[in-house]
Amino acid sequence: MANVDRVVALMNENGIEIAMRNRRVWQDDAWKRFSYAKPPDRTSWPQVWIVHSEDQPRARQLLRDAGIEPATRFADELAEYRKPELRKRSQVQRVRTALLVIIAIVIGLIVYSRLS
Repeated sequence: MANVDRVVALMNENGIEIAMRNRRVWQDDAWKRFSYAKPPDRTSWPQVWIVHSEDQPRARQLLRDAGIEPATRFADELAEYRKPELRKRSQVQRVRTALLVIIAIVIGLIVYSRLS
């Protein structure tokens, strides 16, 4: 919770309007019944939302400067897709598939011409 409070304070210090969602207090029942075996749903975690979209780039930069990477939806998939070696592998895979299709067509044409 202290991290959320620090983010709220950072945004307020820089004049960025925010909205809080799922803010809890330490005496909440969920805190008292914490379990590693049954992790809480991520949607129930406290969230800080930027109210005005024009403040988002500045807010992201403030978080990066503070050493916090802003959460991005599908960040893992996006980071994986942006890897150059992955793109190179997918291009190689497409070329291999195209060559196999061409070879199969040539073999099919040879077999068809011999049977006719």
